[in-house]
Amino acid sequence: MSTNSNDPVPFGVADYVLFSGMLAISAITAIYHGFAKGGQHSTSRYLLADRKMHFLPVAMSILVSFTSPLALMGTPAEVFVYGAGVSSQLIASLWFLPLLAFIFVPVFHDLALASAYEYMELRFNFALRITVALLFMFQSLFYIAACLIGPALAIEAGTIN
Repeated sequence: MSTNSNDPVPFGVADYVLFSGMLAISAITAIYHGFAKGGQHSTSRYLLADRKMHFLPVAMSILVSFTSPLALMGTPAEVFVYGAGVSSQLIASLWFLPLLAFIFVPVFHDLALASAYEYMELRFNFALRITVALLFMFQSLFYIAACLIGPALAIEAGTIN
């Protein structure tokens, strides 16, 4: 009996063991770092690691946070449909990222701010800070929903019997 190459292959025991192991290692790492060195009792320690982290883990964390499953699955399709025009994002990054790194980040660092929302409050007022934060939260709900549907469909396809 031959199988069609388009037929989904269900998860086997090894797949479930590896998947569960990956989730367990992630959870153990988070729990360990949550309680290591007396725990994280302050906002500065929790969000900013007391401003003592090397730039490489911070940069990697930011990169991973913004590299969503939506981007990983959507970018190849977008390039296929729209062609090289998608590379305009890369061209924009070449001038925008240095601007961000050399102008905006030093301002936030010198003011010892944890977020752009704190800057909004310093520069304007508390009401604007709350408004911008609420708009970002509202936008994030839709973005996260779109980001989760792709992996959920992939996991569903791999786990059906």
